[in-house]
Amino acid sequence: MEVLMVIIMIVIYFLLDASDYEKESASSDFVKQKMR
Repeated sequence: MEVLMVIIMIVIYFLLDASDYEKESASSDFVKQKMR
């Protein structure tokens, strides 16, 4: 399901953002590409 995939991506994004704050911009770009 796409909805489930989106939820998982958001959770992973927040986990990465919390552990690797310096990579926030890279993670943001990755999520934006996945959303599109």
